[in-house]
Amino acid sequence: MAIEGTKLTWTFVAGADLSAAANQYKFVKLNTTADAVVLAASAGEKVIGVLQDTPASGEACEVVIFGITKVAAGGTYNPGTTLTTTAAGLADTATTGNERLGQAIETGTTGTIRTMFFNPFGISA
Repeated sequence: MAIEGTKLTWTFVAGADLSAAANQYKFVKLNTTADAVVLAASAGEKVIGVLQDTPASGEACEVVIFGITKVAAGGTYNPGTTLTTTAAGLADTATTGNERLGQAIETGTTGTIRTMFFNPFGISA
């Protein structure tokens, strides 16, 4: 059962239409427009946080930038696994050269919403 805990959030503007329910709890990155975010689009890339709602383009959105949050899983992993993003903005196991975005708190399987500690700490060696 995915849960949320203490977290730090920031309000950004959706730089694209993120209103589909499937976009909630995906990783987002900064867009070229100031204070705007879009879904992560490359596996292992740097992100700013985890989207908490489903805004249309130009609407305000809440993003977890640190802490315990729900996340959409895009692979199979165990608690304690270091996570990164897939090209679809989903959480999966970090491998060499990926941005390390935090740790899994729960076992993840593709298509589920799980709990993670979002705490980006650089590129995996």
